[in-house]
Formats: sequence, structure tokens, C-alpha cells
Amino acid sequence: MYKFQKKLELNKFQGVKFNMVNGVAYFSNGDIAVLDALNSRVCIFDKEGKEIHNFGKKGFRDNEFHNPVSIAINSNNEIYVADWMNHAIKIFTKKGKFIFSYGKYGKPKEKFKIFNRLKKIRSCMISNKNSKFRFINKNINFLKYLLYQIKKHKGIISFFRYIQSNKDIFYKPDGFAFKDNEVFISQHFQNTICIFDPKEKKIRKKIGNPYTDTKFNKPSNLCFDRKKNLYVSDSFNYCVRVFDQNLIENESIIGKYSLKKYFFPFGIKEIEQDILVICGMELIQFYNVKNSEVIYSFQDGFNQLHGLDYISIGNKKFNLLLADRLNHRAIIYQIEK
Repeated sequence: MYKFQKKLELNKFQGVKFNMVNGVAYFSNGDIAVLDALNSRVCIFDKEGKEIHNFGKKGFRDNEFHNPVSIAINSNNEIYVADWMNHAIKIFTKKGKFIFSYGKYGKPKEKFKIFNRLKKIRSCMISNKNSKFRFINKNINFLKYLLYQIKKHKGIISFFRYIQSNKDIFYKPDGFAFKDNEVFISQHFQNTICIFDPKEKKIRKKIGNPYTDTKFNKPSNLCFDRKKNLYVSDSFNYCVRVFDQNLIENESIIGKYSLKKYFFPFGIKEIEQDILVICGMELIQFYNVKNSEVIYSFQDGFNQLHGLDYISIGNKKFNLLLADRLNHRAIIYQIEK
């Protein structure tokens, strides 16, 4: 049995209230990162909830976000953000200094939208000379994006060559998990898991149809256990999929592989040997992998739980950090077994 005690609630930074908390994560020293999605920022707090700093704003540049959907912190205390609508992952130091990004404009077919939109702008500029300034203003963000990318790639020709290639393709990246020197990244709408090498800055392998036999349905968060088995929240199949150390699928747990809704898994972590904490929508479940059973469940007025993390604070005690998305808050519970 687990005993829950609410310890802390975070719902604003520098007087500005959070607007859709899409993710939370712990640094190794217990400091906290909160992903304030619709304010397009990452907010850093100390372990007691005292404000330290924040970074980010809405946009498409390296230090900007457009509907970021999840956050994770690796063993070097580097911050990984899944920048959903920019179709990229972005990596920062704890102080908010940009390190690098990977990804580009959506899935392969979407690259043609850039060319089609440019043609539309050109034709409208020619045929609607009296309203051309109004039309430019309507497309100003797209034009800013285009000019930024041309500058970044040191010329319009190299930029167009880049978007016509299939290199660096992400389509709405979602969750992260870290294993050795690799980062496992879920792609929500491509129904795949990408194995990414941050040193080489390239995707080494993909899991999921058509690359493997596994058929995900909008995978979200994922984690490794102490034995390096991989667990994937396969949200719209209402199950958690399990892969062994060789990435061979073993089984599914929590609701089994079925279109019949039992539990909507999203955030997932192993808090102790063979014990998973899985959150989704309004519910948290503690699941014993060895015995294949839910050993404890918990509700506390949540509204679409969207991620979790934990940190040990002593013998059989840990703090559980939750992203309560539509209540626009991050919550910490002290949990004792």
C-alpha cells in the first residue's frame, strides 16, 4: 500500500499563470522543470518550489517553441523538449542555453506545402495589388519562418534542397527515454519510436510499422526499467507495450492490446524494481510487472494527466511530480510505501 501526501503545487511563474502544463521533470539535485506549453516556456524551480528562471517564447527559432508537448532531463542535466508544431526536438542546458535541435518541417509530404504556399503568395501578390500589404501581413509568420531558414542554411538553394530531402524528418515528436548514449523518441502520429544518437545527430533505427511488426496507435511517453526493458505508453491502443533489451516485443500490459478502453496510459516511470507508475487522464496506477496486477490506484481531481517524474528522498520514500495538464498546474506528492 502507498500513502500519498500532497506536498507542493506550482501554477505560475513570475506572476504569469501556467497555461496547459504538458510536462514535468526532475534534475538530479531535485530542482524541477515545468513545461508551460501555451506560454511557450520552460520554468525552473528549486526543490522547495522557489522560482529560479524561465526561458522560451512562441516562435520557430532555436530558443522558441510552438506547442511543446513534453520535457525530459538526461543524466547530464540537459533539457530535452519535444517541440510539437515545429516538428523538432530541442536541447538546452539547465540555464536555458540552446545546445542543438533536430528535425524539420513535418512529414515528407508536408514539404510541398512550403512550395504551394509560396506559389499562392506570388499569385495573390500579382492579382491583388491593391491588397498586397494586407496579404503579406496575413502571411507574416510564414515569411519570417522562411527568411530565418534561408539564413540558417546560408542560402535559398541549400534550404530548398534540404526540405526536399528526407533528412531530419520528425512529425510531432512526443516522449523521451534515455538508454546509454541513445535517446528513444516517440512520434505520435507516425506511430513509431525513433532511436536517436545525440552525438552523431541522426536517427539510427525506428520501431513500429512499417519498420517492424509492432503497430502503435499514437504512442506517447516511454521509459526503461532497471533491466533495460522498454515500456511504451501506446495511448490509443489503451495499453503499455513491453520490449526486451534487444527491442523484441514481449507483451502488452494494463488493459491488454484491445480497442476496448480500459485505461488511457500516458506518463510512465519505474519507481522501484518491477513497479511502474502510469498516469493518464484522471488516474494514477501502480502496476506490479512481476505479478501482472494493479496494486494501487489514485485520483485527486486531475484533469488530463500528461506526464510524470519522480525522485527518491529516502528509504521507501519518493516525491512524485505530475503534470496536471488542463488544471494548469504541476503537483508534487510525497509517497511512502
